[in-house]
Amino acid sequence: MSKTKQIADAIIEQGMLPLYFNADETVSVDILRAVYRAGVKALEYTNRGDAALMNFKKMVAVRNAEMPGMLFGVGTVKNLQTAKDYLAAGADFLVSPGFVKEVADYAVANDIFYAPGCMTPESERNTSNPSFLASTAAPTPLSPPPSITSLLLIEIL
Repeated sequence: MSKTKQIADAIIEQGMLPLYFNADETVSVDILRAVYRAGVKALEYTNRGDAALMNFKKMVAVRNAEMPGMLFGVGTVKNLQTAKDYLAAGADFLVSPGFVKEVADYAVANDIFYAPGCMTPESERNTSNPSFLASTAAPTPLSPPPSITSLLLIEIL
């Protein structure tokens, strides 16, 4: 089974993919430990703020030392360099707020789980190929109407 499929299966089995960001490293690590103790085995840390990558590196070290089986990914990936930086830091998967072709191509070529955000039928169409196992839609002030949102929620191909 591919690594991409293993991660997709783990997220689906979990039934959700929690995400968060906190600029404080200690708070970020404490949240990571708390959600792991609560049974969460796949988690997204959102790439927001100047401290995000440094916090992520510390959190990966803690995950590696204390949390067997924890899948830890990064969200708000907007370009390939960010994806590569977080993958080098230990990210298991990538999530972006929109479809980023260069990230998608890299992820497919390297068996990396990538869930691009989709807010329109056109962006959803961009992810409709056998290489993508999931796409995401998150409510925002600019969210589409409920009929489109329901179309965009995690789609298993």
